[in-house]
Amino acid sequence: MTIRTVDLQVMLPRVSEVSRVQHVQQHDHENRQQEFVHQLVQQGIREQTTVQRSPRGEEARVRERQEREGEQKKRQPGAGNERERENKEQQKAVDLGPLGHTIDLRA
Repeated sequence: MTIRTVDLQVMLPRVSEVSRVQHVQQHDHENRQQEFVHQLVQQGIREQTTVQRSPRGEEARVRERQEREGEQKKRQPGAGNERERENKEQQKAVDLGPLGHTIDLRA
């Protein structure tokens, strides 16, 4: 296929124009990708730094449930005994020293 000189004179300026357009399109695509990545990073940082809060209604329900459970524990007989037993067990653990240094032969 041969190119005539008149056609060549028209084509040469357009070659540089096409090259410039392709270059701009390629960089535009890269810039959009970088912007998208930057937005994702910013969103991740924002989500890590913000505290997730529960709705006020849910907070009230949780507080009410905790209060009811506390009242029920106070009403139950033996609830104080359970605390005393736990305190005694903790005191025994402190008196025995660090674990692994004594052997209980009474068992």
